[in-house]
Amino acid sequence: MTTGTSSAGSPAAKTAPTGPAGGAASPGLSPAGLVVILAGFSLSIADIFIVNVALTSIGHDLRASESGLELVVSGYGITYALGLVMGGRLGDALGRRHLFTHGLIAFTLTSALCGFAPGITFLIIARLLQGAAAAMMVPQVLSTIQAATDGEARARAISLYGATAGLAAVAGQIIGGLLLALDFGDFGWRIVFMINVPIGLITLLFVRRIPDTKAQRKPDLDYLGTALFGVAMVCVLVVVVEGRALGWPIWLWGLLAVAGV
Repeated sequence: MTTGTSSAGSPAAKTAPTGPAGGAASPGLSPAGLVVILAGFSLSIADIFIVNVALTSIGHDLRASESGLELVVSGYGITYALGLVMGGRLGDALGRRHLFTHGLIAFTLTSALCGFAPGITFLIIARLLQGAAAAMMVPQVLSTIQAATDGEARARAISLYGATAGLAAVAGQIIGGLLLALDFGDFGWRIVFMINVPIGLITLLFVRRIPDTKAQRKPDLDYLGTALFGVAMVCVLVVVVEGRALGWPIWLWGLLAVAGV
């Protein structure tokens, strides 16, 4: 008589481990991988603040108006905020390491464009593109941490994520002021953007350390909603930045009404 064997006890029948989203287990996020994604994240945060210390020099060198300088600062923030949701959805659909890598490449290139800007209009456009590049990169950081860690490792990674945001905000202004004071290579204000290029290139060398994760289900991409939100934010930005300089004409208030709708 043959002895029956329980299929539950067979190694082949054991349930495969599952990841945080309930799918196949994600490769773990190593300390090196965490350093890489936090390095990219810190660049995006520092660039919100580092430009503030260079505004006087930018205005003098490019003969920029006050409203133009305001757009250099706020333009980055508006495209950054506008693209975060779409960047997160694209990372879920196409792969978070893929989006992080391409976002970092775009951020490095647009930083170089900012550094070589021949005029204020060029610089504003480059800053808008730089913010959009950051929006591709940043959502992948926390999503990767959530997908590729658990337990104490996740708590530690999230703590480092929060600490990095705070330190980058402070360090951006300090480092920006130091770079302007030292004036490496007579770059002047351009150095606050060009410093991102070597850091970005070095970080790109190690992106393979980041585990490649994506959502188990392909998310819906709301292109129309994102476009409408973008139009609303641009309307608000024009009112805030140009209102006083233009004397608050009636059509400007119309833009505000459009944003509200």
